[in-house]
Amino acid sequence: MIEDTNEIEAKLVLSKDIGKFHLAYNQVIEQELEDGSKAEHGYACGARVDILDGVSLGIESKGNYTDGAYAAGPTLAVATESVWLAAGALIGLNDRADDLKVRLIVGLPF
Repeated sequence: MIEDTNEIEAKLVLSKDIGKFHLAYNQVIEQELEDGSKAEHGYACGARVDILDGVSLGIESKGNYTDGAYAAGPTLAVATESVWLAAGALIGLNDRADDLKVRLIVGLPF
């Protein structure tokens, strides 16, 4: 069943590059446009280091301050002129988070 809800999502994206190190923090606020619904507050953050030309290794964390669900795990990214790949796993840090989430992101420039 598809839910028909409207919501507003706002993000604050902060990042800093320090040589081969990269830091990022994203604050996320979601508000459903229903009477009486509360806003959800979450985040995504990470740190990575370039280990070879076009290859970086990092750690990421995602969480939901409203629900108290938190997860963290490793990431690996590879970039060439024709494709960008990022793979990672998030492991739940408490019983409110999913035990494991795995993702693969593929970027193709055009």
